Amino acid sequence: EFIIMLPQTDTQGAMQVADHIRQAVSSKALTVGKNNQSIGYVTISLGVAQFKTDDDEESLIERADRCMYAAKHSGRNTVKSEESLDIPGM
Repeated sequence: EFIIMLPQTDTQGAMQVADHIRQAVSSKALTVGKNNQSIGYVTISLGVAQFKTDDDEESLIERADRCMYAAKHSGRNTVKSEESLDIPGM
């Protein structure tokens, strides 16, 4: 897991960046050996959360983490934001 901070970017812009990253990663086939035999593709699931005035580091990361796990549970290789989830407190 890793975090990408996007200052002065709203949720919609962050979703676009996240989806661009997702598409770039999943478009590359993994290969092995001298003959570059394809062994499949890598997929990633991403969660997007936006900083709120009452946030601290922990609460922001917790919300982003919940979004990421929602993306994983929805079939993987997708992006979820707080706005796309129906979770109390988000």
